[in-house]
Amino acid sequence: MAYRFGAFLVDRAGYRVLEGDRPVDLSPKLLDLLLHLLDNAGELVTKEALLDALWPGANVTDNALAQAVSELRLALGDQASAPTFIRTVARRGYRFVAPVERADDMATTRPTIPAEMPASTGTGRTIAV
Repeated sequence: MAYRFGAFLVDRAGYRVLEGDRPVDLSPKLLDLLLHLLDNAGELVTKEALLDALWPGANVTDNALAQAVSELRLALGDQASAPTFIRTVARRGYRFVAPVERADDMATTRPTIPAEMPASTGTGRTIAV
């Protein structure tokens, strides 16, 4: 499954985000947050649901979630005051508001690498990597 919104491609299988052909540097927690919001695009995702999904069983405050959303917005070039992607629903949670294209087999730039590819050692021997 992959998602496309704005100039971004989120490749769930590759666990990465691209802006055009440039990788976007996101921590695993921020990528999980983005995926959770994209899975529920257009719908209110409560703070409680996000806390349970991102920090299962951990005792964290709303501040940790607010900080993660702030960092994700920064990485996407979004602003809380004029949201393009993530809108805050006061005292409730967040909503991903941009149009999202979902595709099961969306082509990405990830190369396909065979399971076994011979590598030359310069000694005439072949080593499988």
